[in-house]
Amino acid sequence: MGSAIDRAIPPDSHPLRLAFTRCTVTVALTGNPVAQPIPTFTEANLERVLAREYPPEHRAHLKAVLARYGSESWQREALRVRMACLKCAGSDARQLERYIAVACNDYRDVLAYAEYPAYMKAGSDEEKAAAMRSDWAQLQEWLAQKVEPIFLSGRALVSRLRRADFLS
Repeated sequence: MGSAIDRAIPPDSHPLRLAFTRCTVTVALTGNPVAQPIPTFTEANLERVLAREYPPEHRAHLKAVLARYGSESWQREALRVRMACLKCAGSDARQLERYIAVACNDYRDVLAYAEYPAYMKAGSDEEKAAAMRSDWAQLQEWLAQKVEPIFLSGRALVSRLRRADFLS
């Protein structure tokens, strides 16, 4: 009889067939399975990224913005999606709100852009494999960035605050 996916997409009838496992998403392309890494985050990661990207006086508001995703039972992987929104937004508060809104509509869009940006553009199997390695390295590098105190003055401070939508 076979599984529901076998009935919907017979194994040999489509070049792209997704199979989900507990720890990785395995994509079979032309018979060559490739395992995509899936990141796991902690609340401490989220706090550290917030501290790195935003001034202290705005963090309470931004935590409330982040909490908009994950409040519904159908909204999956709240911490992972919130981290993806932070990565996509950089240090721009307006963009963070935008990415949270996108995630509330379909969280996969945010995860794809945050975790697999090069993979989404890759064509061949070799390009996809290289893109997965590159995407994983980029995500790890982003997460590992150090928290540096902001000692800016004058135009540099105003510029950063405008970029983060704290000044109009």
